[in-house]
Amino acid sequence: TDIWGWKPPKGKLPGATTVRAIASQANFSSQVYTHTYFIDPQLRDGFPLAVFALSTAPENLFAYEKGIYVPGIIYDQNIGYEGNWMSHPANYQSNHEIPVHIAFFEPDGYQGFSQEGGMRIHGGWSRAQPIKSLRLYARKTYSINNAFYHNIFNGSAGGDNTSAVNEFRRLLLRSGQSLFRSHLQDAISHAHAHSFLKVDLLRYRPVIHFINGEYWGIKNLREVFDENYIASHYSIPVEGVIIVEGPLAYDSQQKAGPEGGSRDFRELLQFVERRDMRDPDNFARVQQLMDIDSFIDYNILRIYSADPDGVTKHLAMWKSADHDGRWRWHTWDLDNALMFVNNDTMTFYANDKTVQEHLMTQKSEEDQNYSDVLAMISDDLNAAVQAVKAPRYTALLTGLLQNHAFRRRFINRFADVLNSLYRPEVYSSALIQAAQVIEEELPRHIDRWGYPFSIRYWRSQINQHIDFINRRPEILRRHILDYFRTRKMEIRGTAQIGIDLPTQGGSIRINSLSLIPETPSVGDQTNWQGIYFTGIPIELEAVPKPGWKFTAWTGDIPQNQRENQTITLSFQKDIQISADFSKATERE
Repeated sequence: TDIWGWKPPKGKLPGATTVRAIASQANFSSQVYTHTYFIDPQLRDGFPLAVFALSTAPENLFAYEKGIYVPGIIYDQNIGYEGNWMSHPANYQSNHEIPVHIAFFEPDGYQGFSQEGGMRIHGGWSRAQPIKSLRLYARKTYSINNAFYHNIFNGSAGGDNTSAVNEFRRLLLRSGQSLFRSHLQDAISHAHAHSFLKVDLLRYRPVIHFINGEYWGIKNLREVFDENYIASHYSIPVEGVIIVEGPLAYDSQQKAGPEGGSRDFRELLQFVERRDMRDPDNFARVQQLMDIDSFIDYNILRIYSADPDGVTKHLAMWKSADHDGRWRWHTWDLDNALMFVNNDTMTFYANDKTVQEHLMTQKSEEDQNYSDVLAMISDDLNAAVQAVKAPRYTALLTGLLQNHAFRRRFINRFADVLNSLYRPEVYSSALIQAAQVIEEELPRHIDRWGYPFSIRYWRSQINQHIDFINRRPEILRRHILDYFRTRKMEIRGTAQIGIDLPTQGGSIRINSLSLIPETPSVGDQTNWQGIYFTGIPIELEAVPKPGWKFTAWTGDIPQNQRENQTITLSFQKDIQISADFSKATERE
């Protein structure tokens, strides 16, 4: 606990002046008006980030009996607790909601909104840390507004992918374990992927927050995933949204929707477990019940991150009859991403063996005594870790991987993402930009909390993330090859696909990637290259612009496929290809 304990602030930190006023006469009084003023000399040049100013009665946060920010009376009533110190019963473990005035300022001083609302402590183990995550609520019980109205996350689009989302019922000022390291692991994992992967991820914006005028440091401002999030992002009614958290969809894990909604997902899981997924009819039925691409992208995100938490927790599935009725995926809490570069999370997320079977494999490989190994594992692993290894938690992925079409789709999509979104130069550039945004404010934050330990330490964390980004794709390709080879599936090796991008007339699609300038890793280059898995055919399509037509494929394309606009191509070695386009006639 000394590592994550509270540390006193250093030096003089900037402050704000909060004024709360009420007018009264006889038996009548007005509403309470609250304004926050920043007149500190240290703030002459303003802030580099947006600001939240939170104001509430101090006893709501810090009183021994009811303060939600302190260990308080509940901690002392459980002084003999023997579990993990971060789950020790305490005032901050409750979901009690306190009234709070919430004001939001853009860096230029423009006030986005100012209103009464509610606030709770948010999170799991992070509640025990000195700087806590805060969940903010807009409700009509506090204000005439039951939402925060402002385009907080620039470029945030709704379900039609064109209109901005500027109405939020809840917001999250998130800390998490990453704030003790780089501040960015969970944030960049979402921000970098949210517009590319078909998973519901949370928008991110770094902000500064003040509590009752005191500087409280940097927070990651996030959306809150719930039925309101889905309704606003997909432009559908909130009433029909079903949300289930956890891979096995117990009734207790249903978070929204009509009672019994989780049963539908359990029936899907049982269908995959009990039916032969090699049968095209069975796979077709699964495609009617779940968004295959959302599920694939969820697993890719988690496997790439090297964070194993998404097997048994930190995942949710949702569906709505107002949006095709199929299950889609959401994930959160990637604070341990970008750290463990050698983690074989391909095997972890697609585990199809029991603990005993893993141990038998270890015995045969290392010639160890089975009973000795079993005793060692039982002693060293707690029940939760052993449960993660249970194949039931990963049955949906391992079951679907038995289907040839799904397996090809999964492997090719993984290759597409590694060749674009997670290409080292693409991801490292995004990480560096995100780091630059918060770097100016970090010294003040460190003076306030003592974490990260120093700017030098913070920069070392950023460098470690970049090292992960540079090394992870090649390591992952080896893990993918090992996983499918071990199971005697059709994957053989890797080869480079080179594509000369057309200079006029059209573009080329490879699998799920449209090779246009907006796609990560394409830009303005004329020759695009990607690494793909031999034994897994790729799909290529020539896409003419209006007024143009496809003429032929050129390069390493079989003669009998050269005039087909869409082709499926098998390859065993490096190849180079392109497509020709010509002006279409009026009749064409």
